[in-house]
Amino acid sequence: MIQTNANAPTIRAELQELIDRLRACQKVPDPIAVVLIDHAESEVEGLSDDNAVIDDTDPVFTTMDALMTAIEERTEADLDDDEGIA
Repeated sequence: MIQTNANAPTIRAELQELIDRLRACQKVPDPIAVVLIDHAESEVEGLSDDNAVIDDTDPVFTTMDALMTAIEERTEADLDDDEGIA
């Protein structure tokens, strides 16, 4: 679960976890997911190393939401494939 108003290292760790999860759930690289991952990785690099608090207005949360949505969509598609649903 995304923590709002958390410090930069916490947000960086959560963002990296979402990136890793999206990569793991792709059977075939999806061009949209690749762009999203690239963008998210630049967000990780852009977060400071100090304990600065990132509030819920920061664009990083939009990126995290997009990653979670992409993971959910791919997970649902995988479940449909496993069940033979087109």
